[in-house]
Amino acid sequence: MIIFNRSLKDLKNELKDICSVVCKIPTVIGGISLIFSVYFLLVGFIDDKEALSYGYWSLILFLLNVVFICRIYFYYKKILFFTYKEKNVESIEYVLDFDENRFILINKISGAQMVIYNKSIKNIYFKKHTIILMYRVNTIITVPNTEEIKNFILECRNNI
Repeated sequence: MIIFNRSLKDLKNELKDICSVVCKIPTVIGGISLIFSVYFLLVGFIDDKEALSYGYWSLILFLLNVVFICRIYFYYKKILFFTYKEKNVESIEYVLDFDENRFILINKISGAQMVIYNKSIKNIYFKKHTIILMYRVNTIITVPNTEEIKNFILECRNNI
């Protein structure tokens, strides 16, 4: 059983780590479409007018990816900061425990429990400030990245 605190300052770093994991594919697609749009728009304005249509469509694809990334950022920002604004607190204490092939995360202030079955975890990402547990249905759980929590999660995953 591990007890840890999360403060508002920690959540800003966690939000960056979450967006880097969740928005990896849209960022790559957006970068590639930006390169194509610049190329086709330059070629279209200089020489071939037919290339302009390709440039516009790749620019639209780039803009859609930017909108998607912004939407994901604000969605997770709203979710992460909701509990702190609702309870009007600076930090929340959590308890992380492992019992019979499942992780249990308990919020000490609200008493809410979250049960994470070990077999339903698809990936575990160890980022700079955050450990991200991703379910098979792409739901995520975040905990701070400390040596104690990291070793606890790895030990529980290996003891199955």
